[in-house]
Amino acid sequence: MGHYVRKKKERQRSISETLSEAEDEHYLDCPDADLITRCAAGLLDGILIFLAVTAIDRMSKAMGVILSGNSAWSQLEATIRVGSLACKIMAFYLIDILATCRWGGSFGKVLLGLRVIDRQTGSNLSFSQAMTRELVGKILLGALSGGIGWALASFRTDRLTLQDLVGGSVVKKVRQKV
Repeated sequence: MGHYVRKKKERQRSISETLSEAEDEHYLDCPDADLITRCAAGLLDGILIFLAVTAIDRMSKAMGVILSGNSAWSQLEATIRVGSLACKIMAFYLIDILATCRWGGSFGKVLLGLRVIDRQTGSNLSFSQAMTRELVGKILLGALSGGIGWALASFRTDRLTLQDLVGGSVVKKVRQKV
């Protein structure tokens, strides 16, 4: 005779898990972002970065004036200025990566109603995906290709840029015009 096998009980999902799954499915159904809106988000990010970098630069110059009487400061001033640019660039990319993981895009993208999501699942990018997208896609491949990555998007029907292809992401327009 056969043995009775008890059905496994599935773990009951929480409301937040159900809502998150529905949100991911919704994002996959949203239209792809057009290239002009993506460029506008990049320009907005550039303006925000310029303001932040200028503020940091002004503060470092003010500290230089305050500490100019200190001989140790004058010896380190050149080193600090050289390392300052590298630190600003690294901070920008780290903030961009974290914002993409947490909120689905840079500040410019979020303000313009765009969202960077995983092409397969519709969820936010993982840290490694966002880092690959930003560092490998934008810096290495974008700089080496001389803008071919963006030009690629204008010829593709799915509007994917080089960094989207490398990072496994897609940019969707989640907020429609009112």
